[in-house]
Amino acid sequence: MGTKAVAPRRGKKPKAKLPSERFEAFCRQFIVHIHGPMRGKPFIPEPWQMERIIRPMYDTLEPSTGLRRYRTCYTEIARKNGKSFLAVAVALYGLFCDGEKGPQVISAAGTREQASLVFDTARQVIMAHPTLRHMCRVYKKAIETADGGIYKCVSADAFSAHGLSVSTLIFDEIWVQKTPDLYEALVTSQGARKQPVNFLITTSGSDRSTICYELHSHAVKVRDGLVEDRTFLPVLFGAPENADWKDPATWRIANPNLGVSVQEKFLRDMCHEAMENPAREIAFRQFFLSQWTSTESRWFSQSKIEECFVDDDQWPDFSGSDAWASMDISSTTDLTAVAWCHYRDGIYWLDSHAWAPAGALKTRERANRTRYQPWSPKHITITEGDVVDQRAIKSFIDDLSRRVTVLEVATDRWNAVALSNALSSEGYKMVAFSQGYSTMSPAVKDFETLVMSGKVRIRRNPLFLWSFSNVMVVMDCNGNQRPDKAKSGDKIDPVIAGIMCVARCHLENSTGASVYASRDIDIL
Repeated sequence: MGTKAVAPRRGKKPKAKLPSERFEAFCRQFIVHIHGPMRGKPFIPEPWQMERIIRPMYDTLEPSTGLRRYRTCYTEIARKNGKSFLAVAVALYGLFCDGEKGPQVISAAGTREQASLVFDTARQVIMAHPTLRHMCRVYKKAIETADGGIYKCVSADAFSAHGLSVSTLIFDEIWVQKTPDLYEALVTSQGARKQPVNFLITTSGSDRSTICYELHSHAVKVRDGLVEDRTFLPVLFGAPENADWKDPATWRIANPNLGVSVQEKFLRDMCHEAMENPAREIAFRQFFLSQWTSTESRWFSQSKIEECFVDDDQWPDFSGSDAWASMDISSTTDLTAVAWCHYRDGIYWLDSHAWAPAGALKTRERANRTRYQPWSPKHITITEGDVVDQRAIKSFIDDLSRRVTVLEVATDRWNAVALSNALSSEGYKMVAFSQGYSTMSPAVKDFETLVMSGKVRIRRNPLFLWSFSNVMVVMDCNGNQRPDKAKSGDKIDPVIAGIMCVARCHLENSTGASVYASRDIDIL
């Protein structure tokens, strides 16, 4: 007996499901828990996972193309909050349901063991469901689908980028990555994909010179509106730095799955151990409160620096006035900066400009780093090629000297010999300013004092503000401080140049002896 066809009802067509609704339905129907008390039961994403991660990641579209806006979702969250199993669901959805032709799903991590955690769980999920099991071939190190899709894991200790065209990337515990090589190789393999997904899941770390801290810093800036990046979705659950780590209210901030996959008693026990053994405090705060812990520290709060900024219409006319200039040419392949300072009525007035080669912009864009283009051309000049054109910097200083009286140009000797010689030959007074502790520490302390006493004004410049938000200050065993480029979240060259010229200006306009009279300041 045949089945009678049912005529469709007239009227409105049923509303198409959103991608996040299809994802949730996929989880309920095909993904089952493998471990723990929920073993064998359907995986139903928690409301916070849907609201904070899945819906924005899959449903937010770019109006001009109709494709997904977000390429990268950076999720930083404490341990035991179910991030790895959610990553399994994202990986399998990308393999079976995301609409990519010949999908290529990669689980990545610093070691093969770590990279295999998500992949091996995904294999078990497939083997636990007959429909998924019949849709693919499951091997020890790869899963292949009939339409040419593949899912495998890679690691930094055994990796080759040959032949990759990643459509969905799961990067687990990226905080352990010492170099950005694996991450950059994977995200730059996605050029042929129209709407790839990079799902980066991690707890916080301690090494601020890593790609993870760079991504963390970028996520904070995007979240706080300091940087516009329409392709980057920040999901941060870390407890504030000044929060009481012993307070259960603080635990709830960093643990949205509290009471589900992580229990308060467990956190209470871990906290008690940390209170009894100070050596465990750092681990508790890092892994269970998702706080970045290290001996380095932020220099200024963002609000304090913003108090120094002055709009263009309030900037005095310094035509013909004395100016102390400085250059930071620490890298010819990325950001370079010139700053200059005026002194008037007890106030130090600081202005700056930056340069970057076009090649650096392409590299940063491929790696999902902060773009420089939104700040061009008022605050940054983009030069052609892969290295900064130092002729453009000299031309800028020449133009500056026609508007103000440039008394001197301070610079570190590193990477600036040719430009310094060219400026010196035309009559500029060049001053060597080392960026070691002996010179930078008194300059940093002077700058701190001037800022805290309200004696510094900075011409409003979003690039300069962004650079300030990156600065990490390190200390040697003698208590000397200096900004550290390697440990800072991203480029800080404009700030370095600003510190240098304010230090030189302060030396000439303050009373009393100065350490600069006897420390590593020479005429070139």
